Amino acid sequence: MGWRLVAANNRELGRTAELVEDFTTCREGVLKLQVSLGQTRSSLWFDDDAQWRWELLLDEEPAAVCSRPYWRRVECEYGLGQFLTNAKVAAVVDDLRTIRRPRRWLRPEGRT
Repeated sequence: MGWRLVAANNRELGRTAELVEDFTTCREGVLKLQVSLGQTRSSLWFDDDAQWRWELLLDEEPAAVCSRPYWRRVECEYGLGQFLTNAKVAAVVDDLRTIRRPRRWLRPEGRT
């Protein structure tokens, strides 16, 4: 189970870096990230598919990742900025949504 941050236009801005077993743990994780955004460290990298990705680290552990790869670094930086700006003010809902065809949730293979 994981969470996603979705903009007003329903575009996904970012998601959980690691899956968890239950809703309570998932919700607690996103709330912890939201109040700790000032303590996060961001990382951008160029992947094996020649695309840019970002992730946020909290206490040196992955906390959030981009929802899609970017062709240009500047777009990746902009996407990270959009995530950070919206995550500060996002409402955390109390309901569960099922995604029928889940995208690749976890961090890309080989990323440490």
